[in-house]
Amino acid sequence: MESNRDLKAFVVGSSFAIFILPVLSYYLFAISKNPDTAFTFLEVPTALALILGLLNILFFYIQEVVPVKSTTGKYAFTGFVYGIILATVGIFIVDVPGELFMISSAGHTKLAIYIQAPLTYAFTFAYVLKPLNHLFGLYK
Repeated sequence: MESNRDLKAFVVGSSFAIFILPVLSYYLFAISKNPDTAFTFLEVPTALALILGLLNILFFYIQEVVPVKSTTGKYAFTGFVYGIILATVGIFIVDVPGELFMISSAGHTKLAIYIQAPLTYAFTFAYVLKPLNHLFGLYK
């Protein structure tokens, strides 16, 4: 039965990204200063949908060790930690700011991403994925 829950968790986690991120990527493409980034804007929603689906599965395996008692707190804390990890990968390995906006990952840009990503993932996990997981019977 674990594999059924994992499949549901992946579908729930990635469905949010599949509906919202194409609209966001179109907006980012529209304001971009470099029209050559069109392919990158098509990759980002797909990659983030897969990442959110996999992170939602991972949440169910690590929820017992999260040092927070409330369910919403567990989701928010887990999303915050994921945000820090993904911001680090996005800045130092993938160079997301450079790829998307043709700007260097220097100083204030890194700080903004390190603040924005954890807060965005915490909010997304606590107020989007938690209700979706509850709606689909993944979390009681």
